Amino acid sequence: MNQINFLDFGQVICHVLSGIFIIFPQIQQRVPALVRVVMVIGWLYTIGVWLWGCITQNFYLAGVGWSYDLSKMGAETLSALEWYLCFPSLGLTYIAYLAIVIHVEMTKRDMATRTNRRGQEFKIFLQATILFCYMSTLIILWHNAVDWFHMTKMTIAILNSAWIFFSYLNPLLLVAMNP
Repeated sequence: MNQINFLDFGQVICHVLSGIFIIFPQIQQRVPALVRVVMVIGWLYTIGVWLWGCITQNFYLAGVGWSYDLSKMGAETLSALEWYLCFPSLGLTYIAYLAIVIHVEMTKRDMATRTNRRGQEFKIFLQATILFCYMSTLIILWHNAVDWFHMTKMTIAILNSAWIFFSYLNPLLLVAMNP
């Protein structure tokens, strides 16, 4: 499961870079070699993390969830990298939403449709804030559950239910905020 987080981080980086190239297309015309190098590095990173997880098999099924097999090569590194890459990815995504809302507010200041747009932008930002807080809290609770809680079947079920609910949270927020 954590290999997927690493792949997501690599994907976030690729999206950030491709977004910059879409907003500023002249960059691609001026430095096409740099663009190719960045794309190859991103591709190699993504494939490398995936292969590393497949080859080392550093997870095992522990009850109803997956856990690192710390006796396997690279499991400790992946465990640490999960913390180091997951929160920056979440933070970067949240900052991107914040930057978009600020940019739209600054550019649409003189338009007559400002009041209609402002509500939509605020809803998007509120949705991003809720998702960011929920995911951050969930990751912190998940990784510290053994130290903070008495690990009963009920505790494990609640934590797993929180993960399952997260996959429905974004669509639920979309429906709730955009009737």
